[in-house]
Amino acid sequence: MNSYDFLAGCYDEFTTDVGYSAWADYIEAHFRRRGLPGKTVLDLACGTGSLTRELAQRGYEMIGVDLSPEMLAEAAEKNRDVDGIPPIFLCQSMDKLDLYGTIDACVCCLDSVNYVTDPKKLQKAFERVYLFLMPGGVFLFDINTPEKLRGLDGQVFLDETEDAYCVWRAEYSQRSRICSYFMDIFRLDEESGLWERGEELHRERSYEPQELVEYLTQAGFQDPENALPQAGRGPHLLYRPKKSQADHTNLRRILFMRDELVRAITADGLVKAVAITGRDLVERARQIHTLLPVATAALGRSLLGASMLGDMLKEDGASLTLQIKGGGPLGTVLAVSDNQGNVRGYVQNPHVELMEIEPGKLDVGRAVGTAGTLTVIKDLNMKEPYVGTIGLFSGEIADDLAMYFVESEQIPTACALGVLVGTDQSVTSAGGYLIQLLPGAGEDIISKIEAGVRRVGSVSRALEGGLDARGLLEAVLSDFELEILETHPVEYRCYCNRDRVTRALISMGREELESLIQEQGQAELTCQFCDRVYPFTKEELEALLAKM
Repeated sequence: MNSYDFLAGCYDEFTTDVGYSAWADYIEAHFRRRGLPGKTVLDLACGTGSLTRELAQRGYEMIGVDLSPEMLAEAAEKNRDVDGIPPIFLCQSMDKLDLYGTIDACVCCLDSVNYVTDPKKLQKAFERVYLFLMPGGVFLFDINTPEKLRGLDGQVFLDETEDAYCVWRAEYSQRSRICSYFMDIFRLDEESGLWERGEELHRERSYEPQELVEYLTQAGFQDPENALPQAGRGPHLLYRPKKSQADHTNLRRILFMRDELVRAITADGLVKAVAITGRDLVERARQIHTLLPVATAALGRSLLGASMLGDMLKEDGASLTLQIKGGGPLGTVLAVSDNQGNVRGYVQNPHVELMEIEPGKLDVGRAVGTAGTLTVIKDLNMKEPYVGTIGLFSGEIADDLAMYFVESEQIPTACALGVLVGTDQSVTSAGGYLIQLLPGAGEDIISKIEAGVRRVGSVSRALEGGLDARGLLEAVLSDFELEILETHPVEYRCYCNRDRVTRALISMGREELESLIQEQGQAELTCQFCDRVYPFTKEELEALLAKM
C-alpha cells in the first residue's frame, strides 16, 4: 500500500497538535520581511490542505501539490468553503512539478523534504521550485535532521483518538540513511460500526546541511548556506535572485504563457484579430466544478470564446453571456464575460463520462449536441440587452461562434479554440483565436488566412509547443504585417458576494421567504459560478423579512 492511502482518512485526527495557525504566522512574517513579488503561493506536499487553507484565508492565492490522491481529496473537501479564491490542487511528485504559471513563494512543511529519499530527485525538485519562482520569490521548508532520525531507531509510538488508532515503529539504516516507519492503522467505519485495518510504510531520508546547500546552490538559489538555521529552529528561508527584466519576460513567454488576451490589426487595415491563452482560468473552472475531461473541454472553449467576445465591449460595466443548449449529455453550457475578458461559467452536467472521436481526441461536438442553439447576450447597460441566436452548426463551439458572426452580424470570421486535458485530468494548455475580415478585404486576403489556419493546425497543440497568444496570431497571420493594439491579462473571476445573494433572497418575495423560514429554518445559497456557499440563519432571514 502506498503512503497515505489508508492514513489520509484519519490523518487530521492524529495531527491535532500541529499549530497550523502558528506555522502560518511564522511563514507570513518571512513573507513580509522579504517582500513577496505577489500573492501566489505553492504549498508543496500539502497533505490534507490544513496549511493551504490557513494561508488562503489570509488572502493568498494558493496552489496545493501532493503525490497522494487520497490526501488531495481530503484537502479539496476541506478548502471548499474557504474565504477568497479557492485553492487549486494538483497531483504531482516534487521532482516533476509542473505548474501553470509563476509563483511568488513556495512552502514545504512538516518534514516533507525528507520524504524524497532519492538525492537526485530532491535536487530536481529544488530545480523545479526555482524554475517557477518569480525573481525575488521565497522558498521556505523544514527538515528532520540526521540526529533526530537516528534517534528514532527502535522507537515505538502510539496515536489514539475516538475513531482511529495507530501503532508505528521506526527503524533507521545507517547505510542508506533512511528511517522507515511501519504503521498499523485501525479506523472506525461509521456506517457499519466495524474497525478497518490498514498497513503503511513511510520512509524519510536524512540530509546533511551541506548536501542541501549544494543542491540548492546548483538549483540557483541565492546564498542558501546563510539561510540554513541550526536544527529545531523552524523552516529554512531561501530566495531566488533577481534577473534582468529581459530574462524574465523571455522565461514567462517560453514556459508559462500566462492567461492573457492580445488584440491586433493588419497594417493594411483589412483584418482584425484577437487571441487568448487561458490555461489557468480553464483549470480554475475545472477545479471549482470538478469537471471530467469532456466537460472541461466544452466549458473551457466556451470561456475562451466568451472572453474574446466580451473584451470587444467598450461600455463600462457591460457584460456578455454565451449560452449553448445543444441537447447533448452535457446540458446547458454557459459562460459570462465582463468587458475586460474576465470570465466565469458552468456546465449543467459536469460529470459526463469520457467521449472520444478517437483515442486522445475528445468528442466535444457529441457531448454538446447539435439539436439546439447558441445564444449571445450583450448587456450594454441599456434598457434591453442585445440577443442573437443561431442554430448550432457542429457543437464544437469554435465553428458555431464563427457561424454566429456570419449569420447574426454579417462578419466573415475564422475561429479556433482548444483545451488540452492531461492524463491526470488537469488542463495542460488552453487558448484560441478569432480573426475577422474588415470592409475591403478580397479573396486574396481570405486565401492567406485559410492557409495560415491550416499551417497552425490544432490550437492546443500549438500552445503546447510553446506559442503564446501573440505567437498564435503571428503564426496564423504570418503573411501579413501585424500591429499589436493591446495585451492584457484575463482570469476566471466571479463577482458574487453576500450583498448580491441577499438581494436574490429578497427578490423571492415575502411569501416564499416566509415559507422558507417555516419549512427549513435556514438557507444555504450556492453560487453557480464559483460554488461558494452563503449560509443564512433563521434570525438573518427573519431580519430580511422584517425589512420587506
